[in-house]
Amino acid sequence: MVITHLILNDMLKLKGEIVDICMLLEDKDPNIRDQVKLFLHELHTKGQNNIYNLFPKAISRLSKEF
Repeated sequence: MVITHLILNDMLKLKGEIVDICMLLEDKDPNIRDQVKLFLHELHTKGQNNIYNLFPKAISRLSKEF
């Protein structure tokens, strides 16, 4: 929750780490899935196209890992 707060308040920047966060959408614990959904929604509502700007790094990282 602290890291989420830092990211949403622009104190910490995301790059390829968004992949790790998105992978938590498949977690068995529904609380974790709900927190990830809320985080991604809040990140999207900030309006600066943050999620779209992270796509190239996320795709690059996924292609290296898988």
